[in-house]
Amino acid sequence: MRSPLSLGLSTLVASSALLAGVVNAHGQIHSVSADGQTIEGPNIYYAEDAKNSKTAVRTMYSAQSPAYVRSSDFRDPSKMSCEGSGSTGAPAVLTVAAGSTVEVAWEGATPELDGIGGLSAYHPWVHAMGPIIDYITSCNGDCSDFDAAEAGWTKLQEFGFDPSQTISDELRGRMASKPEPYQPASGSGLWGMAKLIQDGSKWYINVPKELADGQYLLRNEITAVHAPDTGPQLYVGCIQIEVTGGGGVSLPAGTKAYELYDPSGDFANFNVYSSGSSSFQVPGPAVWSPSSGSSENGSASSSSSAETAPSSSSAAAEPTSSSSAPTPTTSSAPSSTGAAPSEAAETPAGTTAAASSASSAASTKPTACRARDGRKRRRSVANHRRSHQRRRLHRLSSHH
Repeated sequence: MRSPLSLGLSTLVASSALLAGVVNAHGQIHSVSADGQTIEGPNIYYAEDAKNSKTAVRTMYSAQSPAYVRSSDFRDPSKMSCEGSGSTGAPAVLTVAAGSTVEVAWEGATPELDGIGGLSAYHPWVHAMGPIIDYITSCNGDCSDFDAAEAGWTKLQEFGFDPSQTISDELRGRMASKPEPYQPASGSGLWGMAKLIQDGSKWYINVPKELADGQYLLRNEITAVHAPDTGPQLYVGCIQIEVTGGGGVSLPAGTKAYELYDPSGDFANFNVYSSGSSSFQVPGPAVWSPSSGSSENGSASSSSSAETAPSSSSAAAEPTSSSSAPTPTTSSAPSSTGAAPSEAAETPAGTTAAASSASSAASTKPTACRARDGRKRRRSVANHRRSHQRRRLHRLSSHH
């Protein structure tokens, strides 16, 4: 039989573990759907789960620290791209017809909001204050081995705080019992996260009908702003999709994930309790409009995004665009440079051959001339001898 002391210690340890779980446990993507197809998210706690071999969602953080991306991580390429899975792809893709909608279902880790939005199959998402922003980038081929850490992201849509809409009384009441009461405490005003929960913890991302066919990475970023002392909490889900039946429009250069937000800017320091929800400004570049951008390289959209981004993001976005643009030139440069020495080598070789030929011709010409002169001299000597002999014979015949 265990002693009262050991039971007390066990209870304390168990309570501490449960409290830590509640503090750190938030949730993950449960599943993604499009055009009648549904693919489950990965099991982030058991790597051997069979569904992990056929998911289109990259692995997210578990409930243990780090459970989310902090403002101190804003300059970290891997964490900001896909919660540390920027370079680790998922094994599958979700096929989406251009112009269709991708449904992203989020699952909470704790039961305090069960039933909200009609969700009973699993726990709803647990935070109700904060924006939801959706980005996209091209995998330039197969998403399963695409490293997104240095990718350029294009903003597809955003939902910050809408003062014209209202949170449901049920959700407001449930949040009042948590240590993160909904703001504003009364009246109208709907955060993106509250809309997510009210809609059954489901979010919908529209894939532009103009987008060219190919594999892309969707970045569904939901941010909780209920804890201003530690800053915003970003939950980033990356979904691999394959677009079909598109219109041929390419994405602009985009903004690298670690250049989206300023770690010391307004977003990182936003206080929902002192500043008020209505003062919140959605961070990052502008939402891309395929119809207004160039179908060749999207430079017009890229410029537009940079102009509307916060000063730090705007400054960061400019080199992103310029660094991405020269890529083809950079990749082709070595071949041109490599060919140049070869061509240069051929030219001297040809010149040397010509010079050798010319030298040979020059040396051949004097030799022929000397031969002709020698023959002339020999003929002249022979003629002189014959003439001398004739004169001698003539003198002899005269004496006799």
